[in-house]
Amino acid sequence: MITKDLLKKVMLEQRSVFFSTEKSIEREIIQEPYFQKCISAKEAVVITGVRRCGKSYLMRLIWQDIRKKHKISEERCFFLNFEDERFLHFTARDFDTAIICYEELFEITASFKHNVYLFFDEIQVVKGWEKFIHRLLETGRYKIFITGSNASLLSKEIGTALTGRSVSTTLYPLSFREYVSYKIGKIPSDIEQRGSHASRLQKLYHEYSFNGGFPEVVIQQFRPLLQEYVRTIVSRDIVSRYHIRHEVSLRELVAFLVSNSGVVSSLARISQMVRIKNLSTIKNYLGHLENSYLFVRLSQWSTSVKKQIYNPDKFYPVDHGMYQEIGFALSPNEGRILENIVAIELLRRRNFLYYGFDDGECDFIVKSQDKSCTAVQVTKYLGQDNIVRESAWFSSPSANIAKKKYIIVEEYDDVLVPILKKQSIEVWDIVRWLLG
Repeated sequence: MITKDLLKKVMLEQRSVFFSTEKSIEREIIQEPYFQKCISAKEAVVITGVRRCGKSYLMRLIWQDIRKKHKISEERCFFLNFEDERFLHFTARDFDTAIICYEELFEITASFKHNVYLFFDEIQVVKGWEKFIHRLLETGRYKIFITGSNASLLSKEIGTALTGRSVSTTLYPLSFREYVSYKIGKIPSDIEQRGSHASRLQKLYHEYSFNGGFPEVVIQQFRPLLQEYVRTIVSRDIVSRYHIRHEVSLRELVAFLVSNSGVVSSLARISQMVRIKNLSTIKNYLGHLENSYLFVRLSQWSTSVKKQIYNPDKFYPVDHGMYQEIGFALSPNEGRILENIVAIELLRRRNFLYYGFDDGECDFIVKSQDKSCTAVQVTKYLGQDNIVRESAWFSSPSANIAKKKYIIVEEYDDVLVPILKKQSIEVWDIVRWLLG
């Protein structure tokens, strides 16, 4: 149990931080039609994503958007961050006390309870939270926003107590568009105008590919922060939560996956490389890393769900800055970094993502919300020496599933573009594609 005096003290301190707009980086997700529908819906909004990707700040932006549109006072906003160490002994029984403290602090009366907005940050640390949220939703008085950084816990709890009462979205580290907006302001919508800023955009892209997109890393321009992020996620979200005894092996697995970003890896191959003999242990570790949003997993494309399950997977770090900061590579593999950037951007655009391995390898098979498929190959440079290799899969029988075909590159030979266009293959410069 936690005292009312301490609850009120923490609430007021956290509110002052929540209402602060310092170090602001605008997030484009808040303007997406789907997300705007989530905000206006009566269901609870669950925002998931890796630690430090900006979920807490996104909730600030949501509140600012709501307040601006509906012209309501700050008293109608209630925020709690459960990662505060003073909430170490906070239990589900304390939720009601917290609501009472809020109503006492701001003299909330029943006459306007139906317009109160509740923001709960990292709520998954409180066991039994979902029943409390369900009870609040039943009253119809509150609009509730929740963040969490563990997919397994959240999905289990939402599935049991909040089925049909919540909508979810995943937040990723900054996109290149958000990075550019933070650095230079509004992005020109006209392609010709962008052309006049081409050299500056290229410079920004190389900065972005080097540092990654975690907001605080971008603000401080200090990539070593990623090492601390990974240490915290491994120790707090995995080792402590799942009672892992061999933390060193888990950290070796993290370094292996980062170093082999986008490489098709079977459990047997991973076992050989990280010296974990038990394949079930590796499978569990991979699940924990995925549930913490530290990595994304891509299955091989197949119309058979069974084949998707049993074929080897590809893994990508949630942020490409990890490749150079955490991986084993002595020199950067720019092709892998580029592929990592494209993978996360495709997921950020709400696609379902697979890789192709029949008739050769296709980097990405992208299934959009309308169920149509696009095949995407990624390469740093496209020229006479690799055009056949990079475009071969598009001519295979497997490519018949794809409505569109793209090659995304950093550099390319202009002569090849019309040749590929005749084969219905589009060539996209990475900067133009990311800003598109």
